[in-house]
Amino acid sequence: MAPLERRAPPSVARRFARFVARLRPDDVPPPALARATLLALDTLGSCLASTRYDFGRAVRETAERLGGPAESAVIG
Repeated sequence: MAPLERRAPPSVARRFARFVARLRPDDVPPPALARATLLALDTLGSCLASTRYDFGRAVRETAERLGGPAESAVIG
């Protein structure tokens, strides 16, 4: 008899990623979608604005020194 293969249950991150990947804009209530859009734009604006300041440059330089996988990215 062959041993049973045991698989670990999917992690919370994997389950969340699967949920988000399957999510369509029509699945989200319009007020929540509008708020999420506003927050995403606010985050992007803050990231881009911070590049003009010393702390923003320091964060970017530190991230570059630390490196990471090619699919990782620093915004700004």
